[in-house]
Amino acid sequence: MKNFHKHALVVALGVAASVSSVSSLADGHSASNHKYEAYLGAARQFIDGKRGIDNDTGVVVGLGYVLNENWTLEGVFNGFAADTEVGGIDVDGRHYRLDAVYNMARNGAWQPFLVGGAGDQGFDVDGGDNHRETALNFGGGAKYFLNDQWALRGDLRAIHSLDEEATDYALGLGVAYLMGATAAPQKLDSDGDTVEDSMDQCPNTPAGVAVDGKGCALDSDRDGVFDYGDLCPNTPMGTKVDKDGCPEKIAKTVSIELQVNFDTDSATVKPQYMSEIKDVAEFMKQYNKTNVELAGHTDSTASEAYNQALSNRRANAVAKVLVETFDVEAGRVTATGYGESRPVADNNTAEGRAANRRVVAEISTETVE
Repeated sequence: MKNFHKHALVVALGVAASVSSVSSLADGHSASNHKYEAYLGAARQFIDGKRGIDNDTGVVVGLGYVLNENWTLEGVFNGFAADTEVGGIDVDGRHYRLDAVYNMARNGAWQPFLVGGAGDQGFDVDGGDNHRETALNFGGGAKYFLNDQWALRGDLRAIHSLDEEATDYALGLGVAYLMGATAAPQKLDSDGDTVEDSMDQCPNTPAGVAVDGKGCALDSDRDGVFDYGDLCPNTPMGTKVDKDGCPEKIAKTVSIELQVNFDTDSATVKPQYMSEIKDVAEFMKQYNKTNVELAGHTDSTASEAYNQALSNRRANAVAKVLVETFDVEAGRVTATGYGESRPVADNNTAEGRAANRRVVAEISTETVE
């Protein structure tokens, strides 16, 4: 067994050197997808000197079943023909074995492996006895994948007989044919945004829209509206926006009031009220969908009928100023007299009667800004 341990150390060092050199190569190739490996090659047999048989080269045939990405189970036949060192007698050697192959991580097209197994080994001497042994083997090597169907393969292994104090070596080189490849799972990308459905957090993105790594459309200004629908890009951070990504317009009500007072029994507009009437005209021009009702009123000095007519004249007088002096469309102005029916002060005092002799208006509208 001492010799076996010495030979095993040699093989282990050889395997380590092989794996180290292979691991230093650059990667870049994907793993081959297959279930079976058919192997055909040649092996140089280095026969233990105590057997008295010359070294020779033979054929190796194997078939492997891929269990997973790391493990392959192989059935192997190794046959060779040699001569005895004395007498030159023909010796046929054969080795049937079952091996387990541990496939290491791929480095590009290269993949190192370790191998070990057990089997039946025999030597048939021409004209003599046939000799059979149970043998263990272990070693290592590397595969070089030419493509998804073909690979080159080399290995070095020790073959130790359990029946004899002998350890042989085999250095093999051959080609492997990879069979039973299954179709790679199809990567679905239903919306065509280059992000697989399984990773797409925003399915059904419109065609042609730029997306991020999660499959979601870009929102460069982070206003909650995707770039492809944002009519106002680069909105300042924190700005409230509408559905188009533009700053949200705030609705508010704007209004203006008018009050024109008159002398007793008069419908003449005093000059002092012209600026107020002008303000109303400009308001109406700014908000061109507004209309105005001018409401005329009187005190209770005269009869009810007289006061009704007077209130109409007062309302029409203010309307005339709006239309003729300040160019407000006539169709937007209505004049209505209410007589003495709506006093705002006591008609029993001079101050109260003065307050009741009036034309008033209030205009309001909603606007956004």
